[in-house]
Amino acid sequence: MNWRKYFEGVVGQSKALDFLSRILESDRPFHGYIFSGPDGVGRFTTATRFAAALARIPYEKWDSCHHILTIGLEKEQSSIGIDRIRNELIPFFHLRTDTTAYRTAIIKDSEAMPEEAQNALLKTLEEPPLRSSIIFIASRAALLPTIVSRSVIVRFNPLSQTDVEKLLIESGIDSKKAAEVSVLSSGSVKTALFLIEHDLIETTQKCANSIVEGYGSFEAIYEALSSLSRPSAAKYCDILLPIVASKTQDSIRRYKLCSHIIELKRAIEANANIRLASLAFSTYLEKI
Repeated sequence: MNWRKYFEGVVGQSKALDFLSRILESDRPFHGYIFSGPDGVGRFTTATRFAAALARIPYEKWDSCHHILTIGLEKEQSSIGIDRIRNELIPFFHLRTDTTAYRTAIIKDSEAMPEEAQNALLKTLEEPPLRSSIIFIASRAALLPTIVSRSVIVRFNPLSQTDVEKLLIESGIDSKKAAEVSVLSSGSVKTALFLIEHDLIETTQKCANSIVEGYGSFEAIYEALSSLSRPSAAKYCDILLPIVASKTQDSIRRYKLCSHIIELKRAIEANANIRLASLAFSTYLEKI
């Protein structure tokens, strides 16, 4: 069977897709996988297609298949608690299944699982039910060593600017806007869509340049942050990091700039006043 057809439409991840196709071909899947990489590069899409292949169903039916469970952060939640693992995931694996289909649990936002929730999964990984798999979508560093040691790591890379631009155009984004935002996306469709949704393409270009060049940073950063909710403002700091890093040639200056962006994010997460945090940030930059 041509298993690779399940992954049609996933771009820029040929190594990961080749590896998963070989697993399907061998008919000897592992019980734990870590899909590691940045947001917005196809990890969840690939996970759903892989789960559909394991369940022996057409990909289009994955979200209605009782052999596939997805768990992630719900609205206004900051973590995936142990109760959800005990009440949703563990019982899911003890439901009856037929002789060929695998049950697969996909845990989005795995980095949001506290240690106790991860520990609750260990027995399932150590003594897995027949024909069962768990896919963790997270960075490797976000999971306990005991989880990592019992899982296969599948690495996903940032997409090329060309791939990001292509996917945006296919989703209906204007070609000019897609080209502009792909440069700022750091290889992530999710980042690109965030900047489009919040109308931050031009602002981000100005903000990154002002930080790197060392002038006008207060006005630029405050303009961006003041238009966002606090969680989105913290996320915006994460978006700025790789953009500023890529624009800064001197390694020492790059380190200092990125360190101050991280400090700005921490201040925002600690409920600091956005205006004062932006002012402090720009003051630090003037001293670099």
